[in-house]
Amino acid sequence: MSDSQETRAGDAQALTGKTTAKAKTEEEMVAAKETRSATATDLKQVQTLISDLHASCDFILQNFDLRKEARTNEIEGLKNAKAVLAGASFSL
Repeated sequence: MSDSQETRAGDAQALTGKTTAKAKTEEEMVAAKETRSATATDLKQVQTLISDLHASCDFILQNFDLRKEARTNEIEGLKNAKAVLAGASFSL
């Protein structure tokens, strides 16, 4: 009878230890899932930012020549205006 009580007490103590370990493991799992979820959200935001930057860069590259030509024309126009103001004549 005393052996049975000791075995039962040992089993109850082992069960309590295993329950505690299970609870701790489940708590760590929940924390890991939350971290994973937050990381996935951050990753999606970064991917969206990269996509937006890529589209912006493509636009700039596609219109570079046009913008360069417009700048050149504007610079020439400003030089001509400066020359006219300085007294030059551009009569054709």
